[in-house]
Amino acid sequence: MKGLILLTALLCAKYCIAQNDNDENKKFSLGYDYGNSFPMGSFAKATQSTFPKSGLVGQDTTKLNGYGQKGDHFDLYATYKFLRNFGVTLDLYEDQDNYDINTLYYQYISYFRPNTVAVSTGDDYYIIQYLIGPYVNIHIYKNLGIEFKILAGPTTSNYPSLIYFGLVTDLLYTIHEGSGLGYNFGGGIRYTVVKTGIFGLELHFNVNYAGANITYPYYSITAYTPSYVYLSSSTYNTPKTMSMNMIQATLGVSIEL
Repeated sequence: MKGLILLTALLCAKYCIAQNDNDENKKFSLGYDYGNSFPMGSFAKATQSTFPKSGLVGQDTTKLNGYGQKGDHFDLYATYKFLRNFGVTLDLYEDQDNYDINTLYYQYISYFRPNTVAVSTGDDYYIIQYLIGPYVNIHIYKNLGIEFKILAGPTTSNYPSLIYFGLVTDLLYTIHEGSGLGYNFGGGIRYTVVKTGIFGLELHFNVNYAGANITYPYYSITAYTPSYVYLSSSTYNTPKTMSMNMIQATLGVSIEL
C-alpha cells in the first residue's frame, strides 16, 4: 500500500512539473491592458513663456507646453519568447489625455478687461505609439512572476485646437499632427490564473514610463467674425517641438499559447 501511495505521489509530481514546464515554455502571448496616463514634464506644464500662450503676448517660440492632464491608456500586444524567460514584444499603445483648458483660460483673460474674452477647445490629446523591443519574464513564487519591457518606435500625437474669442476677430489656432521617435519601458507583476498544456491565462499589473520628442511641422491661424463668419486663414511652416512624457499604470489580461 505504501508503495502504491508513493508511486501515485511521484506520478502526480511528475505531471505537475511537466505542466509547469509547458506553461513556462509557451511561445506566444496576446494581451490587452487598460489604465491611466499621467502627463509629466513639458507635456504637463502650463508656462506662459512658450507656445500657445507666448504667441499672444509677442514671445512666440518653437517650444510647446502641453497643458496635459490625467487621461486613459490602453495597449494591445503580442509577445514571442525565443527562450524560457526572454522574448520580443510588439505593442500598440494609445493614450487619450485631457487638456487643461481652465488654466489656459485664466492665463489668457488676465491680460484683458473682465468678461471680454475667452478661450476654448473641444479636443483631447490622442497619442499613438507603435513599439517593439525585448521582453523579460521571471518566475518568482508559485503563480507569481515579474516582467520587464524596453520598447521603441514611431509615435504620433495631435495638439488640441484652440479658439480665442473677444478680440477684433475670433482666432482658431490649429497645430497639425506631430510625430517623433518614442520609447516606453517599465515592468510589473503577472499572476497566472489558469495553466494547462494548451493555453494559459494571466493577469498583469504594470507601470511604464513613456516618452517622445514630438515635432509639429506647421500650424495655422483662421480668423472669423464674432458671428463665426470665415474671414481668412494663414499657415506658418515653423516647426514646434514638445517633449511628451507620461507615467502609465495599467491592469491587463493575456492568453498564453
